[in-house]
Amino acid sequence: MNRTVLAILILRCLLFCTVGNAQQRLRLLAEDTFEGLLSDTVTEQINVLVIHGTGLKKNTYADRMMSYCFKQVNAGKPDTGNVYLSADGLITVRKISGVFGGKRKLSFYVVHWSDYTKLAKEQVHDTERDKNVNRGLFSRFLKNKVIIREFYDFVIFSNVEFKHQIKLAMDKTFDDILAKSAGKNSALNLVSGSLGSSIFIEYVNRLQDTVRSRSITKTEKTNVERKIDYVKGTTCRFFMLTNQVNFLESIIAQKPTRVEAIAPEKTIQVVAFRHTNDALSFYLPQATAARFVDFMQVNTINVRYKNVLRGNFLMKAHTRPMELKKIYGAVLLGSTYRKVKKDKRSGGKKK
Repeated sequence: MNRTVLAILILRCLLFCTVGNAQQRLRLLAEDTFEGLLSDTVTEQINVLVIHGTGLKKNTYADRMMSYCFKQVNAGKPDTGNVYLSADGLITVRKISGVFGGKRKLSFYVVHWSDYTKLAKEQVHDTERDKNVNRGLFSRFLKNKVIIREFYDFVIFSNVEFKHQIKLAMDKTFDDILAKSAGKNSALNLVSGSLGSSIFIEYVNRLQDTVRSRSITKTEKTNVERKIDYVKGTTCRFFMLTNQVNFLESIIAQKPTRVEAIAPEKTIQVVAFRHTNDALSFYLPQATAARFVDFMQVNTINVRYKNVLRGNFLMKAHTRPMELKKIYGAVLLGSTYRKVKKDKRSGGKKK
């Protein structure tokens, strides 16, 4: 076999391919228990904010997850519409809602920002097409498929204009959530992949900074305080399918150190999933998560799982959780998903 062809096959296996059969069982290794979207039966309005991470993503990246969830709760035909569309059309927020159990409503707010960074990546990629440079196969593959396609998003994340555009999209999203949740028992859930986890933390932190600003108008302050009060007063569950929060701690806006400490009013649940082969997802220490939000106690549950993506390495192991039904089940039912699947396999009998 040609050495070039063999090298390409090896690289694809290491970076993107699946070797062997993917397992059909989700083996959660954490001893901690955690809640899912359906863990309580009193919530009328279940809001789910979905934010993707690095790489090139289609606007439909969350469709499989939503279809799974709607099917599990026997929801009717979902309603679809746009909550936000940026002036240049590069950042969108879709809303997909379905009614189940009589009057309960499950609403997904899907943030798509990949198109914003796509053009910049293409420009960087084009500058690398120098005929006078004979770049090695491995170096070319690594630069185009990993450095430019994936890691370049970390550079964009620190860009002021990008953060402003994301803030506009998130503001519109929360305005809609507040309007639809008014007078109802509601819950706020985040399902994020990779950089999406840091994007959300950055936004929440900036809400706090805005309230403290002396230049903010009374109307603006009231609007921001409404968003913070909603997060403070509702049930919050954050499911980070992959994350770099600990890795990016130095560039995520953190709460300032103050003499007068605000007593935390409630506890939010943060479930950080980590696949054993994913080199780009990091352990989320309790202390790190707690540094970003000063009006909440943060309960961080780091869930390690294995054998779901056997043979998936590096980028494949990092991007697959957003596509995996077994992860959807854990998000929907919480840690009880393990028991449910076990009981089904044993014919309803506990082993």
